[in-house]
Order: sequence, then C-alpha cells, then structure tokens
Amino acid sequence: MDPFTLPLQSVQIQKILGYPHAANQVFYLKGLRNGQEGYYYLKYAAHVDANLQNEVEIIRTLHSPLAPKVVEYDAEHFQYELTEQIEGKRLSIILKQAGSDNGLAFMREYGKILAGDYPKFCVNLQCGVE
Repeated sequence: MDPFTLPLQSVQIQKILGYPHAANQVFYLKGLRNGQEGYYYLKYAAHVDANLQNEVEIIRTLHSPLAPKVVEYDAEHFQYELTEQIEGKRLSIILKQAGSDNGLAFMREYGKILAGDYPKFCVNLQCGVE
C-alpha cells in the first residue's frame, strides 16, 4: 500500500519516516498541515477485521493529553486514520525494552479489551468517558 495514494485532505505527506509494528499497516510520517510541519501516524486497514471505526470512536471519547488526536479518517469505509504524534514511547517499544517475550501477544489482548469492553475498562482507569 502506498500512503501517497490516499485522498488525505488535511495533511500533505512530505516523507515516510518509519513503519512501526502493528497489526495494520502503520506509517510514521512528516507532513504539512495548514502550512506547518508536523509528525503523524497513518494507519491503513490491512485486513477486514481491523475495525478502525471503533478505534476512531474510542480515541474521540478520551479527554486526556495521553490520547492521540485524530486529524482525519475515512468516514465512508474506515480504510485509514491519521493521528498526530504525541510525546512518549509506543507500547511496543516499552515492552521490548522491558524484555517482554510476549509483547506482541500482550498488545493483541490489550487491543481486544479496548475493542470489546472499552467503557468498563476505561471507566476503571478514569479515562474521561462522556
């Protein structure tokens, strides 16, 4: 998949900086938004059960500086979402540095929890759900 072919409206991709590990195709990129350079993650639904719609909806309910901001997404087919980079480490990096042997399995299970039982999970963590 070539991210330059997506019909992005709010960011003009300047350069792909990396390909973080994820179940979907994820691109770390530098782009222009309203004339300002910024850093973003572009996630493309690589398989039918990617459920980017659910992810976008969850992120939009979080009221925390720890949550990424959804800049743009494909509202018709939910084939892609674009989020601003936020300061901090990715969970995959934290797990790798901690020497976790089952980091990928943990991340899959964490994703399933968020996708399936998000309201209960998030309320327990006081995520600011409306």
